[in-house]
Amino acid sequence: MNRHKRQHHRRFKRLKDKWRRPKGRQSKQRLHRKGKPAVPCDGKRTPAEERGVHPSGYRERLVHRPDEVKRLNPDTWAVRIGSGVGGRKREAIEEECDRRGLKVLNPEEAE
Repeated sequence: MNRHKRQHHRRFKRLKDKWRRPKGRQSKQRLHRKGKPAVPCDGKRTPAEERGVHPSGYRERLVHRPDEVKRLNPDTWAVRIGSGVGGRKREAIEEECDRRGLKVLNPEEAE
């Protein structure tokens, strides 16, 4: 869960929880006053080995052609098929992934 909240997100309904840096001259949150929401600081980044990892635990690769699947390791990579790929090529990519044991993150739903 995101610990860092936008300034005044509770006060105004139009403001969402999404983080925006407080820029006001007298902003108590910008000044890190006690009792105000936290502000992200340097050194709070996600570890490098966890960055870019899909929640399923695989690293994600966007593919548009069936031959792009051939050089991926099924133990570490999962495939996301590009949105502009048509039905015939999508089917070929999914078959290649099944043959190689790769997980497809956006498979075509069977009707």
